[in-house]
Amino acid sequence: GTRRSPGPHTPRGPASREPTESPRMWSVGDRIVELGYPQRLVNTRDRHSHRCLMLIGKRVAGKYRQRHGRDPMKATRYVDGAPREVGVYLRGDLDLLNSAIEEVLGTPPPKTAAQE
Repeated sequence: GTRRSPGPHTPRGPASREPTESPRMWSVGDRIVELGYPQRLVNTRDRHSHRCLMLIGKRVAGKYRQRHGRDPMKATRYVDGAPREVGVYLRGDLDLLNSAIEEVLGTPPPKTAAQE
């Protein structure tokens, strides 16, 4: 049989790491990298990074519940090579995500020309 294209949700390879457009939903890890924090901070195999990600996730979920009166949406993302349900946030809630990240990690590093 003929193989069909998997469609618009095909994962992009490492060569397309430069986003042409921002994703419609952000996880904590997505946003940390997008804000310019070091990539190593989303390495969940590092105990300190894992604790930071968990703390940020709990904080942003709490802020989301205060604003919306319900739990944040979940999406399946690969974490440590296994599919896991993680909280994801739309553009209108990026302020919550950004503030939770800054509370734990501090102010993001200055953006480079490549990130503008």
